[in-house]
Amino acid sequence: MKTKKEKRLKEQAKKISIKEGSAYSVMDGFGYRYITPFAVALQASNFIIGLLTTLPSLIGSFSQLSTIHLMKRYSRKKIAVFFTSLQGSLWIPLIIIGLLFMSGTLSPKSASLFLLIIYSLLATAGAVIGPAWNSWMQDLVDKDRGVYFAKRARINGVVGLISMIVAGLILH
Repeated sequence: MKTKKEKRLKEQAKKISIKEGSAYSVMDGFGYRYITPFAVALQASNFIIGLLTTLPSLIGSFSQLSTIHLMKRYSRKKIAVFFTSLQGSLWIPLIIIGLLFMSGTLSPKSASLFLLIIYSLLATAGAVIGPAWNSWMQDLVDKDRGVYFAKRARINGVVGLISMIVAGLILH
């Protein structure tokens, strides 16, 4: 039987998860959705753009296999926190690539190659989080999963849409 404290902590964690999901939606709306236009702005070749849309997903899918082994050694929370921090910090080099390209320090070929490498690492870090996060959330949300995840998805969808609109206006 669960104690009141355990129930309270689970409810608090579920609220935090909605906020975390909203932060992810902002990253998705401001970042992931505009990675191809960013590559175009860096004058990336069609080949690099093709790799940019496929390679990170391919590497990310295979990297999820490593999460199983990581979960044997580390807690799901540690895995999620580490790779989320890594994923977030990898946006900084992407911004630097854009700045160096605009200043003329990086050629289009170099900028697009760095973009491909860093974006692949960023997507891979995000993919590693998935299995650990899903397992963690399954333990956290023990009843009314559909209701909880529908609410979370609704809030995150609105935040993501607003983020995409704002990012589009900024780019325009």
